[in-house]
Amino acid sequence: MKKILFLLSLLFCSVVSYAGRQTVHLYGFAASFNDSIVYFTDLQTIAQAAIDRNNFLYGREEYSNQLRDYLATQGYPHATCVTVWATSRAALEKKYQRMRSRYLMLANRRAKKNGTASYTIKYLTPEEFSYTPVTIEKEVQTK
Repeated sequence: MKKILFLLSLLFCSVVSYAGRQTVHLYGFAASFNDSIVYFTDLQTIAQAAIDRNNFLYGREEYSNQLRDYLATQGYPHATCVTVWATSRAALEKKYQRMRSRYLMLANRRAKKNGTASYTIKYLTPEEFSYTPVTIEKEVQTK
């Protein structure tokens, strides 16, 4: 009986914390400690992404796993992937430019110091990789 009440309370908490669906914009970044290549995806839009009441994107980990799995099939295993998102495209573009500028600056600084480029930045187009929406049920199944 206690187990059933516990499971029902978990289900209730997950349903209550769900705020709704809205359009989100996101991009992915991947790097590896074993390689000097870093990847950036293009800015993409997910039309009906699930957002909780604390304004967090459901399935944040799953979105990053999609990028990691794609890169593994392309011969880039063990990538550390991050998916950055925002509800405003302008806010996301600002985050994207900040991170991209940081890696360009680091690459230029190390190139001047060592004579070689330390990072190779590669960009993934939507034709190469695009995120698929994560449903609440899919996130629960992966845990």
